[in-house]
Amino acid sequence: MAIQPAAKPRRSREDVSAALIDAAATLYADSPSSAVTVRKIAAEAGVNPSLVNRYFGSKDNLIRAVVERSQLRIAARAVHMNDARTGIGDVLKSLLAEKEFVAILARACLDDTLSGLPTGYHAMRGLLEHLTEESHGASADVVDPRIVVACLASMGLGYGLFGEFIRRGTQLEEWSDEEIEAGLIEVSRRIVDMVQG
Repeated sequence: MAIQPAAKPRRSREDVSAALIDAAATLYADSPSSAVTVRKIAAEAGVNPSLVNRYFGSKDNLIRAVVERSQLRIAARAVHMNDARTGIGDVLKSLLAEKEFVAILARACLDDTLSGLPTGYHAMRGLLEHLTEESHGASADVVDPRIVVACLASMGLGYGLFGEFIRRGTQLEEWSDEEIEAGLIEVSRRIVDMVQG
């Protein structure tokens, strides 16, 4: 009598969805969107390709879910900050930790597919709300909070994408990631000070 291999335990919908989002994030960060197929995503996730459509409806909806998840993780830092000056460090750390998100945004810009991604930008909106509220009543010569948030987002996304290039160009190779992150946070706080007058 032959011994039958044990059946794989059935994964929950939440586990399969998370595995698909993780797989899509990895693949989209490394490859042009045209090279990422439903079959490749499913293989990376270890699931049947039909589950992509069953759980997300389409490959495009899946990539939207990837971006939305990253945006929400970053935004969670913005929502919980007491004030912009002290909270910007947490937001920046969270953004720099979302390497796949930054790569996906860059890839979407290069592939001209950015318009299909979620436009929530929750972290930028949360930070803008804090800065606008905190700058209320400040002197007239303060910088517009929208410009400050644009600068902070540019710095975080730019360093997140081109960090190694920037390190070499600025001769910061000997600095640790933690030292550079601390420096970026300090500069971010000084930028926030421009709104608070």
